[in-house]
Amino acid sequence: MRTWLLVACAAAGCGHDAAPPVEVSAGRLVATISSDPAQITLALDGTVVWSTERGDGEQGSNVP
Repeated sequence: MRTWLLVACAAAGCGHDAAPPVEVSAGRLVATISSDPAQITLALDGTVVWSTERGDGEQGSNVP
């Protein structure tokens, strides 16, 4: 039983748990917010008009 519990805990920690990108729209403007790598994109009528640079995806880098 103990071995199974250790294997289950190890398997739960594996994989990529990033949430899917979120889209928010207001009329012709659509904002897409991604968490991994961190990025925000604004599109007007389907054309990207502004975006942040993609983050490196590393969590806990202690950068404000």
